[in-house]
Amino acid sequence: MMNNVICSKYGITLRKWNDDDIQGYATLASDEENMKFISSGQVRTIDIINDEVERFRQNQEQKGWARWVVSQGANAPFMGYAGFEEKQFGINFGMRYLPKYWGTPWTYLAGHTALCWAFDVLGFTSVYTLTNIKHTRAIQMNLKYLNLDREQCRIISTPFGDHLKIDYDRDNFFKVRDKNESTAQKLYQYIQKQETRETVHAKY
Repeated sequence: MMNNVICSKYGITLRKWNDDDIQGYATLASDEENMKFISSGQVRTIDIINDEVERFRQNQEQKGWARWVVSQGANAPFMGYAGFEEKQFGINFGMRYLPKYWGTPWTYLAGHTALCWAFDVLGFTSVYTLTNIKHTRAIQMNLKYLNLDREQCRIISTPFGDHLKIDYDRDNFFKVRDKNESTAQKLYQYIQKQETRETVHAKY
């Protein structure tokens, strides 16, 4: 099923949605902790999830980009998603992951891979993130990756409370490209070393 792959790098595959991914996304979106800072904070029903995935599929078909499934191979299980969708303020960049991947290198690698694809291949001129101001961990991660200060961003009032809007254009991307690429390489090397150790331990 390689034709479902958008791109692969650093052990991460960004790919189109298949039916098996819906259950993985349902697990993510039906968990209160996962959804605490997303929109209204309410968990989502399977009908809403099906509609959302169908929208992602249509976006890919019509535009050539969307929210993509993150996995560790073309046929590997759903880890979360990373990608883009047209929203009120332009092209929104968003990521969500199953809890077991929070705080792991995989989230950084997936986000970096998606942004590289957006600016290098799709030719995007800018994207933005919109994050609930109470979700401080996500904001700190985004600002660190983008090499921006909070003062360079602005607060947007939404029906779901105040959110921090971070604008990220091609100039921002290329200013920190080498630094972020170096970080991605180091993280992937770390993952490979860990996997090698686990393989060795499993033999004894």
